[in-house]
Amino acid sequence: MLAVIIISVICFLILIPLIGIRAAPAAFGLIGFSGLGHTLFRKKHDPDEVETDERDEAIQKTATAAGAWTSYGVFVAACMIVWEVCRSQGQTTISIHVLPLIVAAGGITLFVGRSIAVLILYRRGEVHDES
Repeated sequence: MLAVIIISVICFLILIPLIGIRAAPAAFGLIGFSGLGHTLFRKKHDPDEVETDERDEAIQKTATAAGAWTSYGVFVAACMIVWEVCRSQGQTTISIHVLPLIVAAGGITLFVGRSIAVLILYRRGEVHDES
C-alpha cells in the first residue's frame, strides 16, 4: 500500500510540468490499485486449506439478502420523503441533484446493512438457508 502511494506521489510530481497542476492529481487514481494487492500478492499457505465452507457461503448469501432488503426500504423511504416534501411545498418536480443522493443512500445502506448482518450471523453462528 505504501509503495502504491509513493508511486502515485512521484507520478503526480512528474505530471505537474507535463500536463499542469490542474490535471496532475489524476495520478492519485493509482492508489485504487492498492485494493488489488490482496488478490495479486496473497500467499497461499497450504494447497489443501479450505478457503470457505457451506456455512460461510450461507452467511454471505443471507447477509446480502438482508442488506438488499434494508437498502430497498431506505430507497423507498427516501423517495417517499422527497415526494412528501415537494408535495407539501407545492412543487411538481424535484431537483436533479436529489436523485444521486437517494441512490447513494441506497448503496451505502446496502454496504452497511450487509456488513452488520455478516457480523451478527457469524457471532450467532446461525444461518437459515432456504435454497
